[in-house]
Amino acid sequence: MSSKEAKPISATVNFATAGLGGLFGWFMVHPFNTMGIRMNLASTSAPGAQSQSFTRALVTTVQKEGVLSLYSGLSAGLMRQLFYATSRFGLFEVFRDELAKYRETDFFSRLFCGVTSGGKKCLVLTLAITKYLSIHRYCCNYKLPL
Repeated sequence: MSSKEAKPISATVNFATAGLGGLFGWFMVHPFNTMGIRMNLASTSAPGAQSQSFTRALVTTVQKEGVLSLYSGLSAGLMRQLFYATSRFGLFEVFRDELAKYRETDFFSRLFCGVTSGGKKCLVLTLAITKYLSIHRYCCNYKLPL
């Protein structure tokens, strides 16, 4: 049995897997986000009205508009994740690997890498903030494109 040293994962693979993970995660979370936005807007548009539970609001929305209405604004959410998740998780991996060259990565060094990548992500996120606003717009109008 030969003992070959494992090749390090390239930055491209790190960023790609971070982006794909963010996309798949958002695909699962998006219907809940859509319902949350709709419930918040409903409570502000009719302040004295009786608020519905999440389950009741979900059932009512699916009955009136169909299941696909829960995915209104999905394209804006996915576009946001391309910027957000790719930059945040990808930069974390890069910073962690770079720091590991100089010292052992313990909890605090990982925390530092997470905070730093989160801060750098904010620079990228300013590009994606219009996409986040689009999510809110699309979630409230199921007739807009996916």
